[in-house]
Amino acid sequence: MRTLQKRGRTITIITPEEFDQVDWSHVTHGCVFLDIWGKLHLELGQKGFHIWFHNTNWFDLLFRQKKLYAQLATRMINKALCAPPKDLLGGFHFLYKAKAQMLIPFNVALLSRAALEQRGDLQRNPQVGEIRQRGFEQMWALFDQIAAALHAKLALMSSAPIAEEKLKHFGCVRFQPQGWLRYYCALFSFPYRQQQHYVKIYHTNQ
Repeated sequence: MRTLQKRGRTITIITPEEFDQVDWSHVTHGCVFLDIWGKLHLELGQKGFHIWFHNTNWFDLLFRQKKLYAQLATRMINKALCAPPKDLLGGFHFLYKAKAQMLIPFNVALLSRAALEQRGDLQRNPQVGEIRQRGFEQMWALFDQIAAALHAKLALMSSAPIAEEKLKHFGCVRFQPQGWLRYYCALFSFPYRQQQHYVKIYHTNQ
């Protein structure tokens, strides 16, 4: 475990094995990254990368959604502090709303197989393709571990249109937001449009 100071914020970098060394009662947000050797890294207190008007071409932001998706993993890992970007495959960010005991994952992305080949990752680690293939399984397992540490009661997430079975495999159920939640989900998922919304319920005594 190590700590860094960035723009007045304290960022704690840990591995999943160091979970017990953290006071999770103070954690409200963070990033998780997967490296090309299959190891996960957490940056607690790190805001990471957020697509918005100040850092993205406005035309892309409003009309070229596919381009945003294609660039997301690269732009995320370029903000990482745990390792050089060339050693990372992608990851996800999370936000925790303590009053609602709600955990929100976002910016879930991994580099494409073509991108790994272009970077020469297959020469550095011939198993990197298999690691990428298992990446979402690893990240979801860690997300559940984070939820348990934070005593989250539910996770709320948005996704590009995909087969519901893919997220159902991880215990997520699709739902249609109603009332104020509809506007909250639309705002939170901006600039991505036509999003599907999912919820996962956690059983906790807290």
